[in-house]
Amino acid sequence: MSGPFPGIDRLIRVARVWPRIFAEEPDGTLPLSFEGDRLVVLCAGDGPLALVRENRERIVRLLNRLLDGEVIVGDLDPVAATRTELFLARELLALKSWLVDFNIGI
Repeated sequence: MSGPFPGIDRLIRVARVWPRIFAEEPDGTLPLSFEGDRLVVLCAGDGPLALVRENRERIVRLLNRLLDGEVIVGDLDPVAATRTELFLARELLALKSWLVDFNIGI
């Protein structure tokens, strides 16, 4: 149940499997939101942005395999962000997840 946070359930599922699609910890990236079946991913710095852009199709394929039909990712939209924006987005995602888990504000 996503309540006041549309798409949060799908986003949380993606965030949980996100690290598993990379050989090393995906430092500087964070799935941020869904727009339809398009996943928006924040990327802090040129390296993470290039990594996600260059491997977009492979990442989508791996995500869909790991999500096993629970969530369908049709495309990926990497967006440049600062480290501060990435930090704040990560904190907001954690807070939304906590609020949903405890049905606060629903």
